[in-house]
Amino acid sequence: MYLDVARAIDGSVTLPSSLPSDLSCSYIERHQGQRRTIGIVMAMRASMVVLWSWLAGGSPAGGAPDQVGDIDRSCKAIEDRKDLSVRRFGCVAPDPMKKGKWREFIDAKSLEKVESDVFEVAELRSLPREGSTVGMEITSGSGDWALFVQYCYRADGTLARSFATLNTFLTADDTSEGVSRERTRWFDPKGRQIKVTSAIRGLSTKRKQPKRQFMRHDEPIYRKLTVLPFASLLGKAP
Repeated sequence: MYLDVARAIDGSVTLPSSLPSDLSCSYIERHQGQRRTIGIVMAMRASMVVLWSWLAGGSPAGGAPDQVGDIDRSCKAIEDRKDLSVRRFGCVAPDPMKKGKWREFIDAKSLEKVESDVFEVAELRSLPREGSTVGMEITSGSGDWALFVQYCYRADGTLARSFATLNTFLTADDTSEGVSRERTRWFDPKGRQIKVTSAIRGLSTKRKQPKRQFMRHDEPIYRKLTVLPFASLLGKAP
């Protein structure tokens, strides 16, 4: 079924009816009452690295270093490609005290029209028969913190790598500079994490500051395309 999901992204097959159909998203449960601001996110995203992707094909048997190297080389080989199709999704919650619902938007302008009601967005880029990337963005309404997660999926719909950047000004020390935490996780085809790295830096200086204390927001890990919160929309036209 996961291969069908990957193919459905480029329209070559129809998704099976067994996919999750609940598109609800809870503003309160997920983000403790903090509303996102699309304008802030778009500005911060400009400094992010290019979304990664995964080329189809198995990695050699052996230790984690070989698997990690294969994932990195495959992602780098296509991260500069300009021909990726883009699909945009947003969790719309007009009433912050009630659950919202994931919707697909035909372009960035249509998403901006409802930005005051959207607290989480996602962009999906796909390479037919090769792989997909999903970039998700969450931020507080005040701009005190923003979380960017980039997922890299294989052609069969399994997660190969995630890269998360948390930028925050919610610190517990005397330093006025904000904090940027970068964390990369690698996964084998069965969903097992094979490696994780993390670095904490000054938000403006980019210098490593491993002892900084700050409010942490952990990234969600979706090990398959089928468990993304908007998975049931992937087989539908926007």
